[in-house]
Amino acid sequence: MATFYPDIEQIRAFTVQPEEGEWYLLNFLNENLDDSFEVYFNPFLNGDRPDFIILREGYGVMIIEVKDWKLQHYHLDEKRRWRLNLNGSYIKSPIDQVLQYKENLYNLHIEDLLEYKIKNSKYWAIVCCRLLS
Repeated sequence: MATFYPDIEQIRAFTVQPEEGEWYLLNFLNENLDDSFEVYFNPFLNGDRPDFIILREGYGVMIIEVKDWKLQHYHLDEKRRWRLNLNGSYIKSPIDQVLQYKENLYNLHIEDLLEYKIKNSKYWAIVCCRLLS
């Protein structure tokens, strides 16, 4: 079983509970990952707050952002900006959000990773991103 930070019991005690999709993923990861994985739920990284970061030594990092959205309530306009169908207001792109987390891991949070990426573009693949809806 993967190691969770915070652990599942601590998450259950949160005042503000995870959304339904986050619980679904927490339970899935808990049941399916072995002890070579570390799962960070809603970690605070100098202002960034991704839903999940999954680490596996020797393999890499996965950043997951979960959106409990009904996709029919949103659309992309002609400039590929996200908008609400209800009133046309703009919202932050969830794709841009998760990619920004990745950029910040390289640029701010993991020492020397940016330097490795500059020297060899294959290092960009160490961190992958997923958006779940």
